[in-house]
Amino acid sequence: MKKLYAAAAAVALAAIPTGAQAATIELALLIDGSGSISGANFLLQRNAYANVLNDATILPQNGTVAIGVWQFGTTVQQVFAMAEINAGNIGALIAAINGMTQLNTATNIAGAIDTATAAIFGNSIDSARQLIDVSTDGVNNVGN
Repeated sequence: MKKLYAAAAAVALAAIPTGAQAATIELALLIDGSGSISGANFLLQRNAYANVLNDATILPQNGTVAIGVWQFGTTVQQVFAMAEINAGNIGALIAAINGMTQLNTATNIAGAIDTATAAIFGNSIDSARQLIDVSTDGVNNVGN
């Protein structure tokens, strides 16, 4: 399971350019914190994202990638606001992910996607590509 989470996070970041000065991609990470995820698997999921994103060989820290993170259950919680990732804020991104506590409620995937979409198109970052990565074990059972 650990390799699966790490692989999924790495795939989401696979084709990211490394030489530009402004964000060329916006990546919204939606992390399932519902009650159907065991506590151990929630920690595994959280740690995999933190480890992959903290690896400069996977995630360039030069502002070419903007990342926002949300955890969802019945509601959607912003974990880290969409920002161009650089050496000055990578620590805050990792700390925010490591600081998540599981919501343990129902599963509102649609609400998470709606929230991430609004954040991507409602910010001032002008990227060429936008990507939403949903990490979940189930189906939407509350909300749209």
